[in-house]
Amino acid sequence: MNPNTTYESLKKKSFTVKILLLILLFQIALYLLGNFSLRLPHFITLPISKLVFENQDIKIDYEYMKFSPNGEFTFSNLKVSFFNKYEIKCSEGHIRINYEGLIDDQKKIIDSFFFKNLNYSSENINNRDISVNRLRFESSIPNSYFIVAVLEVFGKSISSIGNIEKQQIFRSKNKKVNLSEAFKSIDKFFGEHIKNFKKLSIQNFNFILSNGNSSKLFTIIRNIRENDKEEKLIILKDLILDTSIDHNLSKIRNIASIKYISENDLANILVNDAYAKIDFFWNHNSKFTINAFISSGDTELNGKIKGLIRPVDLIYKKSSSSTSLQLITSNESIESCIKFSESNNQKRLEGFANFEPNLFNLEFLKNEEYLKVFTGDSLQLRFNRNPDATTASFTTLVSVCAKNFSALETPCGNYDFIGEIDKDLNIEIREALGIMGNSKVRGSYSQVWNPHSYEFRVKGYCFPPDIKNWLGNWWSNIWKHFSFPQKAPYGDFIISGIWGGEIGNSRTIGFVDSGQINYKGFRIIDADVLVKVDNNSTKISSYKIQHEKGNLSGNLTFPRKHLKSPVFLSFKLDGQYPLNDARATFGEQFEKTVKDINATSLFCYGSGEILSKNEGANTHSNFKLEVQSIDPVIVNGFEINEIHGRIDKKDNITRGNFPFLKIANGQGQLNFESETNGTEDKIKLDFSLKEASKSLLFKNIRRANKASTFKKLSQDENEFILDEDNNSNGGSMSLAIKAEGPINNPLQFEGTGIVQIKEPKIGQINFFGKISEGLSNLKIPLPSGAFSFNELTVPFKLDNETMFFDNMILTGPLSRVKASGSFNLSSQTVDLIARISLVGNLPLPIIKNLLQFADPISKIAEIKMTGNYLDPKWELIFSGK
Repeated sequence: MNPNTTYESLKKKSFTVKILLLILLFQIALYLLGNFSLRLPHFITLPISKLVFENQDIKIDYEYMKFSPNGEFTFSNLKVSFFNKYEIKCSEGHIRINYEGLIDDQKKIIDSFFFKNLNYSSENINNRDISVNRLRFESSIPNSYFIVAVLEVFGKSISSIGNIEKQQIFRSKNKKVNLSEAFKSIDKFFGEHIKNFKKLSIQNFNFILSNGNSSKLFTIIRNIRENDKEEKLIILKDLILDTSIDHNLSKIRNIASIKYISENDLANILVNDAYAKIDFFWNHNSKFTINAFISSGDTELNGKIKGLIRPVDLIYKKSSSSTSLQLITSNESIESCIKFSESNNQKRLEGFANFEPNLFNLEFLKNEEYLKVFTGDSLQLRFNRNPDATTASFTTLVSVCAKNFSALETPCGNYDFIGEIDKDLNIEIREALGIMGNSKVRGSYSQVWNPHSYEFRVKGYCFPPDIKNWLGNWWSNIWKHFSFPQKAPYGDFIISGIWGGEIGNSRTIGFVDSGQINYKGFRIIDADVLVKVDNNSTKISSYKIQHEKGNLSGNLTFPRKHLKSPVFLSFKLDGQYPLNDARATFGEQFEKTVKDINATSLFCYGSGEILSKNEGANTHSNFKLEVQSIDPVIVNGFEINEIHGRIDKKDNITRGNFPFLKIANGQGQLNFESETNGTEDKIKLDFSLKEASKSLLFKNIRRANKASTFKKLSQDENEFILDEDNNSNGGSMSLAIKAEGPINNPLQFEGTGIVQIKEPKIGQINFFGKISEGLSNLKIPLPSGAFSFNELTVPFKLDNETMFFDNMILTGPLSRVKASGSFNLSSQTVDLIARISLVGNLPLPIIKNLLQFADPISKIAEIKMTGNYLDPKWELIFSGK
């Protein structure tokens, strides 16, 4: 022993040693007087504790504590607090001090101790989580320590008993304990692992630790209480672990066996009859060697992967300079012998694996359903040294041959792959040929393991739905409305991503020459389509979509699902749009909106978005659309010969501006604004039409009536019927209206308007009971030609179900009728007061017996018409003069 070292050590301890020596001298004196023990007051215990503990922030309380001359402290109801965070309570115990350790750095201060009913608590651990029933440490046996421990740790009982050789423990020259660091480590460990530790269920765990010839420690761990409400994470049953360490710690051997290991959710993994033998070797140069043999019985999986893995043997060897791992299986589903080796930063695979896919009992949870991992006739893998490597880093040649094979329940196919594996086990499949379902492709594949990134490069005749199970719902959603009636389209694709990476990390870019293809009933003769998928969206675009009515260009953009976008689909289009054939292209709401429009083809330029769901009163879509008709368009039975204009929809407001309309050879315009408020759709109209053909317009009205456009107004198909003779001379009609009201209830509209009809025999129209016929039936003594009219002007005010007239004028060559009143659209009744006057030189008949009618018009005050407008009641009201 170095004298200088001893002197410095004694100098550092001088204060505490002097105190202790005084106590010892006092104790010896008492012993000589009567072998008494000394009960220590509190002011003595703190300096003594400093001999053992480095930290100063310690509070000690106890019921009693006494010190004996042999160096033994005995106490009861001891309570020790550290830093106001950690606390130890012990009902009784004793500690024996080794006096030689006070001055000899090679010896320990504590020679033995015994604790009973000891509890530990902290910020993360309560005093019931860790409880020590008994803890004994005794050095009375030569060259070894005798240890007995009975603990309860988070519901687990741990019982240990045995001997440990003295030189294997307490080797540190610093005999003081840094409690601050010790307790921080304990709290950190339990804080990070306490939840999983509580969920660990141990049934019959036996641990044997051997050291040299005289050192052996036996430990048994078992569950003594479990919370039935708390699901167990891992269950270990019948585990035996035998660890032996030679006396100089140069070799450790572990032999373990276990009946089964179960990881629950419930029973995600269940390993049966596992066995392991592991040897560790060290030498004086700190070089090491690990030899391990691990064998498992049947392993049952019931999580994201479920099924059965047959017995597997692993041979593992590792040294300071190299690593090797050999996997051997021999069962009905797979025979393999594959060796992985690593040396000088070079990794290599060698061996083979022959699969019987139809006997492979594993399923994988993909797209919320379980799919069989493998099916088919055969799958062969070969790993050999690479004689002609692309670069020096590709040390392994890999080949794959599969017959009638399917992965994740894709259509069965035949595959031949050849590629290389580099020193980091990254894979490059250089040449791949696959025939699967309706697809026949060539390509290549790359796989990097850090991160798990992949890249497919595929070229050939591709039937996109064939690979939907590999890529996920986002891929299926693209193609679910497509059909390919003749053959699979030709494609050229690059698909990349990270297996198990962040949602939406996959990327796709590809070109498709579609040939004939149908999308939601829309038949496309030929198209060149570009598909692009990134983190934000899936985009399908084309500059050439040839269909039976012409050509289109445009794109569809689907936001990726993980973004939780309210938009289901965004679109742009330009060209000839065949509405009747492609009305379902832009979703259910668009199809509902245009259901009453019959148009074979429209010139269109538009953009917009279809929403995934209602947002308040929103009706699923926003768009801007410019349209121009090519052929006549029929809307709710009305034929529009030509139309040009624009429709804008934003949230629940739709606006239309059509500055040019041609209906029944008349020219007009239409502006409208409709609003959806969640309960009722409302619309504002500003419509005008000039000089339309009366006969063609009435045909439109009859056709619209048959289409139930006026079902709330009338059920009579004979309205507006013209005699063939009266129809021969033509006639025109002009009208204008400004009104607003609920779209689905015309009887609730309010507004103003005017109707003007020019027709040589307008009085014969079945309108207000054929006016000319009704006037003639009044027997007014005027020539019949006096009731021939050629023009009707009707200004009106619309107030819900009633039209009010205050200046309706019917004129002809000889007479004029001016009327006011109302017409009820619901009851279809009229209530009019009219006045008739002569407008030219009318020859009066000579009626000798009725001199009072010499001027018949002057005697008529009013003509009253009431009742059903198709057959009203006419009444003359004479003047009182």
